[in-house]
Amino acid sequence: MAGFGYIYSAYMVVLLLEILFLYRPTVVALKEKASGFMRTVYGVLSIGSDNVSEKALKLDHKIISFLAAIGIPMACVLHGYVGFIFGGIKANPLWATPLMPLIFLLSACVSGIAGIIVAYTIIMKFTGQPLDVQCIRTCTKFLWGFFILDFVFEMLELFSHFYMATHHWHTLETLYSGTLYVSFWVLQVGVFSVIPFFALMALSLINWNDKIIAFFAPIISVMILCQVLLMRWNVVVGGQLMSKSERGATTFQPQWLEKEGILPAIIIMVAPIVILWIIGKVLPFWQKDDPAAQQAG
Repeated sequence: MAGFGYIYSAYMVVLLLEILFLYRPTVVALKEKASGFMRTVYGVLSIGSDNVSEKALKLDHKIISFLAAIGIPMACVLHGYVGFIFGGIKANPLWATPLMPLIFLLSACVSGIAGIIVAYTIIMKFTGQPLDVQCIRTCTKFLWGFFILDFVFEMLELFSHFYMATHHWHTLETLYSGTLYVSFWVLQVGVFSVIPFFALMALSLINWNDKIIAFFAPIISVMILCQVLLMRWNVVVGGQLMSKSERGATTFQPQWLEKEGILPAIIIMVAPIVILWIIGKVLPFWQKDDPAAQQAG
């Protein structure tokens, strides 16, 4: 767990630096128009440099490329490390599989792309700006590709347990056919995996008009996010529902005000949306007249 903290902190620093260098020309332009406290804020965010010459922007691009080059492997390590923590617990047969890091990594890719589609659609609708449907088409194709891998490896993990049929399988079978039957087979696999799988295939392989893509892509993306949430529930909570004696399963009823209860979970899930809104107030996502372009010109 300490290792995870170091990885997460380092990855957060890389992301912040990447955002600062990416927005630096815009921040410099906004600083010229701001006054008082916001001028100080933009001065800090500009990393102390108001130079937006062509040479300076090329240097920024090189730095951003370098940060992205080290950030992608760090992201893979970060999300895979979560699965490694679970997969390394030998005492729990539901978690102890080499596929667990890969499953967590692929689910992170899937939920990330789906989250981008949903967030982009909502922001553009609320701001009254037209959707870039071609961008949504491309994201949908990537989402389908990663979801194929994610769903296949999730099923392979289960079928490997079934095929090996170790002395733990009886307990796992009881868990999947009992306590987790609805959340796993009905919801995660049936409703939020099979339906989005074929829907994404149709959106990716058939040349639909823009209205259909703009309408169905966010809906399918929300279903994918529900699938990932159910997968995390079935893995994290499901693994703890196995009795220590491996004789049947225990029960779990989340409470509202517990440390790991419903209310803290809601706060944690809403927090990124609030943070994104705050960032959008300081660093505008879209502007009709791009101050960065004006400043560079």
